[in-house]
Amino acid sequence: LKLSSFCCFSMGCCNSSASAKQPRAQGQAYAPDKAEENQDPLTYDLFLKAFVQAVHQDGGQTTIEEANKFFNRGQSRDFRNTPESVHRRGGVLYKPPSGWSRFALAVDG
Repeated sequence: LKLSSFCCFSMGCCNSSASAKQPRAQGQAYAPDKAEENQDPLTYDLFLKAFVQAVHQDGGQTTIEEANKFFNRGQSRDFRNTPESVHRRGGVLYKPPSGWSRFALAVDG
């Protein structure tokens, strides 16, 4: 799979009481899943499993190992507990996607 630009998937989520107890830092990267201590139901591995299930339901074939190659864990970010704000990024006004999780595709180029 080769793509020439940065792409990402975003998922809006309800703030559960578990995730509200221990909020993530602003735009925090997803850490390797090790049954996260805060019992957050949305983990990176859960996202990969959902992706594989969606591919299978559409008649395709893939595995979690193959799906993991499609996505860039290091560029994926969790904004679910990020307060709404506006600031400058590269001289342009930027509003972080508060309340969302971003799962980035791995791309060449």
